[in-house]
Amino acid sequence: MNTAYHPGSLAVQERVGVRDLADRISRSITSGIRPVAAAFLEAQPMLMLGAEDTEGHVWSHLFTGPPGFVRAVGPHTVSVAAALPADTPEGAPVGTLALAPRSPGGPREHRLPPRLPRRAGARRRP
Repeated sequence: MNTAYHPGSLAVQERVGVRDLADRISRSITSGIRPVAAAFLEAQPMLMLGAEDTEGHVWSHLFTGPPGFVRAVGPHTVSVAAALPADTPEGAPVGTLALAPRSPGGPREHRLPPRLPRRAGARRRP
């Protein structure tokens, strides 16, 4: 089966019982930035950037700014009007995640289920 997910992600999806939902969502994952995604990205005040350095350490950085500080400038290129931290690995492939903060009574766009299904025998936290 062709999938948009890493084997580790697939294992987690199976474990928590959301594999079917993830399969449906995966159809919207493409190698390029669609116009609707570009518009969403430009409206966001936050962008998470993550990568792995040459020694295999994973790092991330949260960028914030006014809407428009992040823009898709091509089908595979994002421009961020912010300086990278000094310890950012050079030339490393990166992943991004744009988050839409919710305000009370505001729209709930790009929302996942609020809770994951409980596994049999799992205990609730106090």
